[in-house]
Amino acid sequence: MFRLVTKGLVSFNLVFFVLSVLFSPITGGQYRALFTNANSLGQYLTCTIPLFMMNYTLAWRKWEQKPRTASPVRPEWRHPGSLFRYAAFACRAHKGLLPSLLGLGTSVALIVFSRSRTALLAAAISFALWFVLNYIVAHWGEGIKAIALRAIKQILPMLLAVVICVPGTFWLVKGGTYAVYYYAAVNDLLPEEYAYLDPRLQGTKLDDAINAAMDRLDTEGKTADQVTTHRTLIWKAFADRVEPLGHERGKIYVHDYGVAATAHNCIIQILYDSGIFTALFYFAINVASGFRALLYYLRRRKGDPYAIFPVLLMPGYLVTSLLASSYPPFAYSIALVYWLVQAPLFEKKIREPEGLPECV
Repeated sequence: MFRLVTKGLVSFNLVFFVLSVLFSPITGGQYRALFTNANSLGQYLTCTIPLFMMNYTLAWRKWEQKPRTASPVRPEWRHPGSLFRYAAFACRAHKGLLPSLLGLGTSVALIVFSRSRTALLAAAISFALWFVLNYIVAHWGEGIKAIALRAIKQILPMLLAVVICVPGTFWLVKGGTYAVYYYAAVNDLLPEEYAYLDPRLQGTKLDDAINAAMDRLDTEGKTADQVTTHRTLIWKAFADRVEPLGHERGKIYVHDYGVAATAHNCIIQILYDSGIFTALFYFAINVASGFRALLYYLRRRKGDPYAIFPVLLMPGYLVTSLLASSYPPFAYSIALVYWLVQAPLFEKKIREPEGLPECV
């Protein structure tokens, strides 16, 4: 099931990225790609980051099991041709890593352009958890030096992919949307309300996009409500209306904010909609899920890299559920995948893996 889920997500992500490159220009505000707002894009990215981390881990394990082939050429700085030939050989030898690296790099690029703090926080926690489980827990017996060398060897390509993909994604989107919307503009195909998409009116630069993302992370002089984009006001307004057995879901008026359709927090939303007992059950099932995910990983980690997938999904769903009402399983991709993986986690007996799965 994990293999099918990950293959489906990889396929969808490829289509999503290509369509975004063609039809969703970077206009200077928070980039939203094909979604209605940047928050939705960020919530989608909380699902893709752990996916590509797991695929990257799986690709490395498969590469380590292959017999080594000596390079036909030695790289020499005095002969640039040898460097290119060696780079081509290295890419062929590690071709299984490239899809995951491109997926990670473009996902980080979209986090930067969307300025999504939700996605950034979820990605940071997922990466820290991946580092602890994939290196410290899985290879503790090899010693600190061996763990450090392994981590450097595997993390450096990830950093290089990010450095390449951030500007690469920017120019792909600029180029793709320029071609589409320039054609639409010169042929009077753009409705008046979308005239701002005319690429001749766009002057966003890569430096501006990166600086805007850094400015959004700056919390100096900001209140908690400003940092959370008025979520603390919304949380308090919904929490003040909680009843023991809940009541019908609906929009409420929040002082100094306006009308809020959701509580932007799963637990508060369930408290408001369904009452205390349902919220306690929801909290308990998620705590149990976290423990089962860790047990699933610890029992299956030696033969099945897919075992890390449920654990890596936890930070994305946790962060999203604390900042959005994301528990409906078909409203958010992270919620859909999170609830799908619950079934094998709660099997009566978690079986040992029979072999290494194929790379996705």
